[in-house]
Amino acid sequence: MAPRARHRLRELCPRTAKPAAPPLHRGHRLARLAPPGAIAAYSRSLGHARRATHVQPVKRSTKMQDDLSFVSEDLEHDFDEIIAIEAPQTTETAPGFDSAKFLAALMLRQALGKPDTPAPGKRLPAGFYIVQAPSEDWATELQDAAVNVLRGGDPPPPTRRRQARDSAAALCLFLFSDATDLKQAQKMAADIQTELALGQVVVLITATLASLPLALQRASDRIITVPPPSRRQFAALVRAIVPKLRRLALRGLDCARLTPANLRLAYRPKISAAAFLRRLHTLTATLPHPTTHTIIPLARLHGVDDAKKWAAEVKADMALYHQGQLTWPQVQRGLLLCGVPGTAKTTLAGAIAAFCGMAYVPTSFAAWQRSSTGHLGEVLKAMAAAFAEARSRAPAVLFIDELDTLGSRKQSGQHSDWWRAIINALLEQIAGAQSNNGVIIIAATNHPDQLDPALLRSGRIEDRIVLHPPGAAALSCIYADQLEGELDSSVDLTGIGLMSAGLTGADVSKICTAARRRARTAQRPVTYEDLVAAITQDDRPPDPEQLRRVAIHEAGHAIAALASPDLRLGHVSIVPRGSMSGGAALGLANHSFMTPARLDAYLVAILSGRAAEEVLLGEISSGAGGGESSDLCRATQLAADAELSLGLRRQGLTWYAPQAAPQLGALFARRPDLEQAVRERLDHAYERACDMMRAKAPLVQALAQRLLRQRVMSGAEIAALAHDAAPPPPAAPPLQADWMQ
Repeated sequence: MAPRARHRLRELCPRTAKPAAPPLHRGHRLARLAPPGAIAAYSRSLGHARRATHVQPVKRSTKMQDDLSFVSEDLEHDFDEIIAIEAPQTTETAPGFDSAKFLAALMLRQALGKPDTPAPGKRLPAGFYIVQAPSEDWATELQDAAVNVLRGGDPPPPTRRRQARDSAAALCLFLFSDATDLKQAQKMAADIQTELALGQVVVLITATLASLPLALQRASDRIITVPPPSRRQFAALVRAIVPKLRRLALRGLDCARLTPANLRLAYRPKISAAAFLRRLHTLTATLPHPTTHTIIPLARLHGVDDAKKWAAEVKADMALYHQGQLTWPQVQRGLLLCGVPGTAKTTLAGAIAAFCGMAYVPTSFAAWQRSSTGHLGEVLKAMAAAFAEARSRAPAVLFIDELDTLGSRKQSGQHSDWWRAIINALLEQIAGAQSNNGVIIIAATNHPDQLDPALLRSGRIEDRIVLHPPGAAALSCIYADQLEGELDSSVDLTGIGLMSAGLTGADVSKICTAARRRARTAQRPVTYEDLVAAITQDDRPPDPEQLRRVAIHEAGHAIAALASPDLRLGHVSIVPRGSMSGGAALGLANHSFMTPARLDAYLVAILSGRAAEEVLLGEISSGAGGGESSDLCRATQLAADAELSLGLRRQGLTWYAPQAAPQLGALFARRPDLEQAVRERLDHAYERACDMMRAKAPLVQALAQRLLRQRVMSGAEIAALAHDAAPPPPAAPPLQADWMQ
C-alpha cells in the first residue's frame, strides 16, 4: 500500500492512539497484507476525495463504501484486518489472537535480553542486524514479531517533510530463506547496502546463517541468535490465554518441538489451559526432535580401545582449553575413523561427543545434496550450513559420514570440476575461513585410500584410527548389552562370542533381532539355541555325518597350531555361518618377520584340516577348497608370496611384485618354474601335516568329540584338553650312589 493511501486511511478510520515511528520498508510483509484490488480501489477513491471541497473525518461508519465511494464491497473488512494486525498485541485472547506470533515476540525479546513481555520494545540504533531463527517456520513469525519488538509497532507513515525532521531511522526487514536463490541474494545485498547508506535500521532474518553471503555476515553489527521456545516463554503464552490460571504443569512437553503450525492448530478461542496442553502433546508426540540422535555411552562400546583413549585425551584438552591453559591449535581437533561397514563409526562419533560433553552435529555429502536441488551452489550452501550449525553450538563435534564419497581432486572424469569445487570448499571450511574454535571434526570412511590427501594434513583431519571387527570378548559384551534383561539365565555368551568371530556390531544387532523374534514366538526368554539359530540362519538340525567331518577337519587345524610355538590359536567353531561350515582362528604368534620355519609351520597348520580328513576318515572332501577364503587358496597365496616377494626362495634372490589370488593362474601359465616351486612347498607341507595327524590321531578324535558337544571352543580350552590328554612323561630311574654301581 502506498504511504499516502495508508496515512489517509488512518485519518479517516482512526483507531487507538499509537506512538509515532518511522515507516516500515516498502518490501515488508505488512505492506502486502491488503489485497491488491483493495489498494487500487482505495487509491481511486482517494483521488475522488481530494477533488472534493471538504471531507469530514468520521468515526467508524457501517457505510464506509458510501462515504468514500469505495468500489470494493469487502474493503472495509480488509482494512479492519490490516489495522488489527498492526495494533500492539496484548495479553488478552481477543478474537484473532495468534499464539505463534505471541510466542515469537517473547522469543525475540529473550534473545535481545529484554523481559518476557510482548509489549513494544526500545528502538534499535541505525545499523545492520542479523536475526538467526531456530527454523524456517519461526523465521517467518519472527519477521512479524520484529515490528513490535524492535521498533515498537507499525505506525502510520509520516509525510516526507516530517520524516526529514525525524531523527529516528526507519526499520527495513529482509527475510533470507532456503528458497532464496543467488540472484535474489545479490539483489537483497544491494538493497541492504542502499538502506545502510541512508542510515536505516536493517534487520535480516534467516534460519540458515551459513547460507548468507560471507560479506553480509561480516558486515553485521550484531548477530542475534533466537533459540527454540523455552518452558518459561511457553508458560507466559498459556497465562496469556488463561490469565486467571493458578497452576501450570508443563510436565512431558518438549517446548523445543513446538512449531507455529501446531501452536495454531492447538489454539481455540476460550480454550482451557488443559485442553491447549493436551492438543500440543498430541501434535508434538509424533514429531521427531530435529536435533535428537540415539547416543550410546562410550563405556558401552566394546573393541574400540584406541578411540576411547583418543576421546579421553580430547576431553582433557577441552578442559584445559576452557580454562585458558591451551589455545585451540593445541587441541586435538580432527579424527578420521576408518573401517569396514558395520564397525560402529557413526555410533562411535556420537559417543565421543557425549563423553566429552559436546554437541553432536552429524552430516554427510548425501545430506548436503538431499537438502538442495543438487546444483553446485546449493550443495555448497548446505555444506556451509552444517559447519555454521556446529560453530553456533560450540563446543561441538561435527561428524562427516562417508567422506570417501567426495573422492580426490586427482581423479579425472566428466564431472571432475564439480567434485573439485566441493573438495576445495570443504578444505576452506575445515581450515576455518571462519573461526572453528570449539569445533572438533570427525570423519568416517570405508576407503581411506580414496580421500584427497589435503584433507588429512596437519591442522585438518590429522589423526586416524582404524576400527577392526570386535574380538570374541568384545562380541560377548555387545550381546550382553543388546539382550540385557531378555536372556535366559543359563546362556553363556562366551561361546556365542567365539561363534561370532569376524562379525561386526551391526551383525550382532541383526542376530539379536532374529533371536528375539524366535523367542517371542515361543513365548520365553532368549536361549542359547535361539542365538545359534540366528547366527547360522538355519533352524534345521545338521547332518550328523557332515558335522563329524567338519569337527575332524577343524580339530586337525587346532592340533597342528598347538604343536608349533610360532603359531597362535584363537578359537575353533563347527557352527555353520554363511557359506562356511566352521572355522579355526589361526595366526602367527609374532608378526615382525617371516622365517622359513614359521612359513612351513603355518602351511602345515593350514593344510592339516584336509590331512585330518584323509587320515582319520579315509577320504578327503572339498572342505579345503572353494573360494579365496578356502584353505587351499590361502596356502597357495602364502607359498607364492614366499617365492615372489618375501625373499624366501630356495634358489636365487629375484624379487617379484606380490600377486593377488585371482592373478596367480595367469602368472603360473607364464612362469611354470614358479608354479613348480609353489607346488613343491605345498606338497612338502601336506606330507608333514599327514604325518602329524597320524601321530596325534587320538588327540584329534578327542577334540572332535568335544567340539560336537560344545560346537565352539576357545584356544585356552583346547590347550587344556591337549595337556590333559598328553601321556605322562616316563618316570626317571632312581638315583644310585656311585659306590652302588
